[in-house]
Amino acid sequence: DARERMTETLDVMLKCWTATPLVHKGKYFDVTLPELRPVPVQKPHPPIWYSAVSPGSFKACGEKGVPLMTLRVPVNQVRNRLDQYAEGLASSGLDDRQQKDLLAKAAIWRWVYVGESRAQAEDALAAALVETRRHMVHAREELNPADFKVDPNMLNPWTDPHFSEAEGIRFALGSGALIGSAKDVAEQVAALREAGAGHLLCQMSFGYLGHDRIKASMRRFAEGVMPRFK
Repeated sequence: DARERMTETLDVMLKCWTATPLVHKGKYFDVTLPELRPVPVQKPHPPIWYSAVSPGSFKACGEKGVPLMTLRVPVNQVRNRLDQYAEGLASSGLDDRQQKDLLAKAAIWRWVYVGESRAQAEDALAAALVETRRHMVHAREELNPADFKVDPNMLNPWTDPHFSEAEGIRFALGSGALIGSAKDVAEQVAALREAGAGHLLCQMSFGYLGHDRIKASMRRFAEGVMPRFK
């Protein structure tokens, strides 16, 4: 009974993300929700950052004049995505100063692991990501409703279990990671800056990497990477 209730709860949550308006009539819950476009009610309020990946989403966030963050965008696509955001901002009604401020704060997310060498860092992070990917795939297979289908356009070799582990890890490291020695990582940060990124979100903690390695990586980042970007 508890498992069925949890499964139905997850089903409602997934439908909330993928379908509005929402009508759900199940064994435990009847839910009817209008189209959801929530806005902050506090004035002033903490900024709500919107997550975007596709070019159209970047432009739409610009048109709304909202702060933006993005996930796995390869460095060679960063400039194009930020140009899409800037194009949207141009029609947002915000003044030039506000547009430039939002564009400068647009955040690019990356996994970050600074090792003693490039080879050591890649081996350690790849091993951690294998376990992360296995957990992710297992959780989705176990908890998603049987009739839940993911839009293929939203998948990539990292998230699509039809790709091999080697393909998934290779894609993840190539499109979403800053990895290597402190010198390597500093060069990768500089490449993002050259592509137009002004705000970097660093995810440095991975459940399968181990606490001591995470602390050592953070220390190397603080001592060997950050001083180069004062």
